[in-house]
Amino acid sequence: MRNHRSIMKRLAAAFALLALVIAAGCVQSLHPLYTDADIVFEPALLGTWDGDGSGSSWRFAQAGGNAYTLVFTDENGVTGAFDAHLADINGRLFLDFFPQEPKIDANDFYMLHIMPVHTFALVELSDQELKMSVLDPNWLDELLAEDPGAIRHEIVMEFPVFTASTEELQAFVTRCADTEGAFSDPMNLKRVGEAPL
Repeated sequence: MRNHRSIMKRLAAAFALLALVIAAGCVQSLHPLYTDADIVFEPALLGTWDGDGSGSSWRFAQAGGNAYTLVFTDENGVTGAFDAHLADINGRLFLDFFPQEPKIDANDFYMLHIMPVHTFALVELSDQELKMSVLDPNWLDELLAEDPGAIRHEIVMEFPVFTASTEELQAFVTRCADTEGAFSDPMNLKRVGEAPL
């Protein structure tokens, strides 16, 4: 019983962002939004950002080259670690998140059944403020109901999971960025840690 509780606790920590992703309506994708040519590195992203007064925080550290490690801490102090890349897609900045391998005591067979996916947000970045917007779930639901072929996807547990290629994703988000209402109102994060971690 003790081992089972330990595994469940670590699972909860590994997937801390899942509730946030669902609540925010973040779209999940099998493929990344970026290619190597799209990746940019902005030192201004490094450090810790306050999660909109909710008690959560976002901590970005450089992870070699032009990549970041993101540690998201929710209001209960539970953390989840992600590989993150900032990409310039047709003149707009997007942040692509990908969960790091969960640190749980489980066998390889079990681990094969945990499917990691990408999520992404449109971002505006300054020295003291980070704004992130995701595709609006209601707008997306209406679009896919009217035009299921607008972007290749599957519905998994009532949520769309994009199966489109990176090239298709980029074309789609470029169109969306120019469409009123396609992206949600931004989450405004304020810097609370000046030094890169």
